[in-house]
Amino acid sequence: MEHRRLLAEAVERGVGSGASYVEARFGRSRRETMTMSGGDVDAAGTAVDQGIGVRLLIDGAWGFAASSIVDNHSVGDLVEQAAAIARRTLASLTEPAELAPHDPVQDDVEMLGVIDPASVPLAERIELMREVHAILMATAGISGTRGHMDIHRDLMELLTSEGTEITQEIGVVGGGYVATAENNGTKARRSFPHHGGWDYATAGFEWFREDRFLGSANRIAAEAVTLLKAEACPTTTTTVVLDPAMIGTVLHETVGHATELDRILGDERDNFGGSFVTVDRIGSFPYAAPVVTVAADATLPGGAGSYRYDAEGVAAQRVQVIEDGVLADATNSRECAAVLGRRSNGTARASAWNRIPMARMTNVYLEPGDDTLESLIGGVDDGIYIATDAMTDIDDNRELCSFGGEIGWRIRSGQLAEPISRPYLYTDTHSLLESCDGIGSADERYVSGILGCGKGQPWQFIFTGQGGPPARFRNVSVGPPRG
Repeated sequence: MEHRRLLAEAVERGVGSGASYVEARFGRSRRETMTMSGGDVDAAGTAVDQGIGVRLLIDGAWGFAASSIVDNHSVGDLVEQAAAIARRTLASLTEPAELAPHDPVQDDVEMLGVIDPASVPLAERIELMREVHAILMATAGISGTRGHMDIHRDLMELLTSEGTEITQEIGVVGGGYVATAENNGTKARRSFPHHGGWDYATAGFEWFREDRFLGSANRIAAEAVTLLKAEACPTTTTTVVLDPAMIGTVLHETVGHATELDRILGDERDNFGGSFVTVDRIGSFPYAAPVVTVAADATLPGGAGSYRYDAEGVAAQRVQVIEDGVLADATNSRECAAVLGRRSNGTARASAWNRIPMARMTNVYLEPGDDTLESLIGGVDDGIYIATDAMTDIDDNRELCSFGGEIGWRIRSGQLAEPISRPYLYTDTHSLLESCDGIGSADERYVSGILGCGKGQPWQFIFTGQGGPPARFRNVSVGPPRG
């Protein structure tokens, strides 16, 4: 309640300073991390961070200030600093900011999973990761292992001058592992579930106890050994089938970032450039093949990018970004939405109390189709199946791109054949997405989570989800890593 009182005071002072809109946001994040090598703990620790941020709008100019000191004096200083910044900005303001209309919300939300990780002793967490290590090492040829466990709990308290009052607490857990195989000085690594051994979900400790976490270890170890003898990816143009992890990385870069409305409007170019998408293309541009439908869904159960309310207090939504191949919408903020005369779709996110909300992706995934992985592969006479994202590169207009996988297999006469090492796609957004001619079923969909999605200055790293079912693409240029 003390935080709520301070936030209310900040809002009142902000309005008194002449602001037409004020939001005060308290945040507290707690992160527990553990890393292991060879079954032994390398590091384990806990970090806690908290503070208050105040953002306000004066005559169409934004001001923002934040502090880790949470008391009456600090709140007063923050309002003064934010108001001073807004007034200094007025001198160079070319277009006043406006906010899309929003109905105020009062709500308290918890998204914490079933088993509170705090109730699980460190010794039990270590034992679980040692079990993974033992399974991996049981495969002949494995010379080393790495494992990670990451537990987050984030609290946001938000008050605005429009009457919004929200308390939201979200628990996110994550982790994974890497197996290293070695023979005569040659090494190969295989990761679960992403390159480097990371995945995240909005869940409790039950996530680590799922069959998928331990149950994938034997396969990962065997594939690491397989990679020791795998041939390099041939340089050719062929049909590729991508697993859910590869699909997620492709969509993250070619759709997720490209369809952030601030990037489309030209307001965000600092990190990773702008976008080939223009405002007039929303609602009509043929972005992909007609079989492709992509959502940015902040309501996805268990999604790493899920929440009930965004950092502006707008309810989370499922945004249909691409529908039947056509660009249908873009993630936005209240300010961006107002430029187009729209309402916010609840995708303004801030990584912490000392960062401003920005238009961000949430859980970006490919909607399922009618195929299965078996039928997708069965429909290929000669091609490549690629699994587990290992590298991504894209130009500053979100067009020319390359995506690397950890492992692949040649497809011959509709069957998986010999393994190949580090297959890469060399393509562009339009050619790749327009070449999709088959998508797996909902039963084969997996949406994984990452904590490496960065944007803005200063940097903001947030949790996002990405994935879908496996999918097939025709006439794609592939080859080994270049350079």
